[in-house]
Amino acid sequence: MIIDNVYVYTPDKKFVKGGIILKGEQIQAVYEAKDTPKFEEEVFDGNGAYAIPGLIDLHFHGCKGDDFCDGTKEAIARIAEYEASIGVTAIAPATMTLPVEELKQILSVAAKYKKNGTSPKAADLVGINMEGPFISKVKKGAQDERNIIPCNVEIAEQFLET
Repeated sequence: MIIDNVYVYTPDKKFVKGGIILKGEQIQAVYEAKDTPKFEEEVFDGNGAYAIPGLIDLHFHGCKGDDFCDGTKEAIARIAEYEASIGVTAIAPATMTLPVEELKQILSVAAKYKKNGTSPKAADLVGINMEGPFISKVKKGAQDERNIIPCNVEIAEQFLET
């Protein structure tokens, strides 16, 4: 498939008129309008839209009424589907500073969500941004001070294992 008549981002860090050649779900080539090849396959008119790489959301807590710390696969799925709908292809949602056992439960659900696969309409869960519990009480921001604890290797290993 060819997506023609779009603005593509070049190595010169500029958008120029051009197109994208796809084979299945893989990008085979990106071309500028001045180098437009002869097409022998289906051409989709991009109507002058901007074609950009998928975005990565590295720090957010949720959206559309769901929070990552809700700790359910359904909440993660709704969050991931919404993010994909706005051009985000990969997510690393953030936790709040919560009790250790609650954080482990949230991490466990996220691991199961990731292991079971996601909808093709959903952003990929590529990691988790943990805001605590090992943070400074002086620079805690909105985090609940009651859940801030000193750095603990055993607990950190439990998080990683979970």
